[in-house]
Amino acid sequence: MTWTRSKNWYNLIRCAGSSSKGEGEGGSFGIGKNAPFAASLLRTVLYTTFNTDEEHVFQGVATLASHRHPAGGTLQPTGFLGEPNGASVRSFENIPAIFRRLRHGTDVIVLGFPDSYNWHNDLLYSVLDNFWPAIYYGDLEVKVGDMQVSKNNLQNLLETFIPMEGFTAHQFYKAFTNPTHEYSECLTCLKEVSLRIIAGDPELPKRIAMVRKTGMKIFEKHFRSIVPFCGVFMCRNDIGNKLLREMEPPRHDAWDPDHPEKGANRRIESEYVNFIRECIRKLSQPDDAKVISVPDLSRFLPDDDETPEESFDLNLSGTSSTPSAPEVIKGRKIERDKMSMQEDHMSPSDGDQETQEWSYGSMENSPKGNSTSDDRSEGAGSRSGSNNAADSSASHGGENSKPAIKIRYRTFVRDSTSGEYRVTVTPLEQPSKEVELSISAVGDDQKLLPK
Repeated sequence: MTWTRSKNWYNLIRCAGSSSKGEGEGGSFGIGKNAPFAASLLRTVLYTTFNTDEEHVFQGVATLASHRHPAGGTLQPTGFLGEPNGASVRSFENIPAIFRRLRHGTDVIVLGFPDSYNWHNDLLYSVLDNFWPAIYYGDLEVKVGDMQVSKNNLQNLLETFIPMEGFTAHQFYKAFTNPTHEYSECLTCLKEVSLRIIAGDPELPKRIAMVRKTGMKIFEKHFRSIVPFCGVFMCRNDIGNKLLREMEPPRHDAWDPDHPEKGANRRIESEYVNFIRECIRKLSQPDDAKVISVPDLSRFLPDDDETPEESFDLNLSGTSSTPSAPEVIKGRKIERDKMSMQEDHMSPSDGDQETQEWSYGSMENSPKGNSTSDDRSEGAGSRSGSNNAADSSASHGGENSKPAIKIRYRTFVRDSTSGEYRVTVTPLEQPSKEVELSISAVGDDQKLLPK
């Protein structure tokens, strides 16, 4: 029988960086076939096959290092075991009985495999983590030692590895076989795709396993969501599989939008990412709960002068209610030209001593008396906790009161249990006379007057 260089056997044995695989197959760079040499302490691998042309072929390959021959010249690093001149053994009788295949397929025998203590579990871990979709579809069966991995025992083996650190394949398998949410759509470029998600368990990793036609998990992609979830994105149609295959680097561990050249496949990446995000967004149900403002919360939060104070809505029944306006402070109308000329001998009445729940940035520069007027100036420190000074033109008090002076003040909660507060007041200018300060506190249900 004759054979040509175009056959898969030649690419496997002789070529480096060459692949003859079709569009629907796995690798595309021709370098994955070198992986068995990395697992051989002797850097030697044997190949034997029984192909669909009913040919039996055997060949051994050793990849060592080039070196000089004692007789002269340099020897190449690659050696071949087989017929003379490095040819493959193509006679069934000349192939050692141990390497003869009776069914169609190919064996790859690694010589000098490092027999580590836990190599069985390490290999099973890798197979289950990366190839569980192919095993589930029946496209792959793996035998590790005496353990046969197939679709029939896949779920049991996945559950066995749950205690292993970092193992998450069982979660993706559960999302694929028993999803709580399932979506499918025909995208513009990738055509038919599907997404299966399981949500609700706090232990779920918020990741999507990306899989195409081969059944190998290419990579896991993280997505943000309030609801814990994990899922499997699957693209098994020929058109989409070809496009995604072209986006994979030699390691086949990502879909790179800049491969094979920068920006070549950004449209495809945006297409499947937007599809997944939209599906994940549907996991979060709209929250119809009413937002309730908490009274006095501003005492414990940083002050922001640019944020307007909002009224507190304590109506829990769902109906809107408008808070009543602050209580008007009674006072006397005075003429401005008398304010700086006469002393204040007026004693405030009981009603005049009440002050509203506003903090002023000024104090009365007067030897005695403490009247108030409707003419109030809120100033820059109008909210509790402010460190700003009030407008210097602010004037409060009754008839003949002196102009107010600028102050800086702050309120602190000293004992939240007893409701005890501490107020620190600092004048920003030296008063010409004694200063009188009157403070009242307003609670949720009553007003406390100074003692």
